[in-house]
Amino acid sequence: MKALPVGVRFFDREWYLKQHPDVGQAGIDPSRHYMEKGWREGRNPNPHFDGRAYLAANPDVDPTMNPFEHFIFFGIAERRRLTPATK
Repeated sequence: MKALPVGVRFFDREWYLKQHPDVGQAGIDPSRHYMEKGWREGRNPNPHFDGRAYLAANPDVDPTMNPFEHFIFFGIAERRRLTPATK
């Protein structure tokens, strides 16, 4: 996994745990959970970013890549739009 020098501040730990209490109950670090498997499960890192919507709106993005990671490393510079998370 690549380090996210900017991404850490975009991850909303409290929001993620509130939306996904199973992660907290399991004693898993929420940011690590999201980066390793949460995004594959359709979970979102904050209330402002919907990974599935991002991939749908950007069909050129490799769907096997974490959409939030793509946004951090490429999408911001490319001025790609965000869709708020529905959950």
